[in-house]
Amino acid sequence: MNNIQNTVINPDEVIEDKKNKDTLFFIGKLSDNNLNVVVKLNTTNNKEHPKNSIMTAWIIRNSNLKKLREKFKIIYKNE
Repeated sequence: MNNIQNTVINPDEVIEDKKNKDTLFFIGKLSDNNLNVVVKLNTTNNKEHPKNSIMTAWIIRNSNLKKLREKFKIIYKNE
């Protein structure tokens, strides 16, 4: 759980999910792999759900991260 919080607050990369509207992949580096936290943004000021939401999170290998980078647009990268 701490890794999820750290990844959302201070991600190593943020990648746009073009398949799902207003959704981003927050990527955090782990010792051997990466943590992918999928965040749904509230861009419509929806009063019922006024905040952004963490949809899910999972561990991805470096090869899967490379595929995400090739397929989707990188919005932010911590250099």
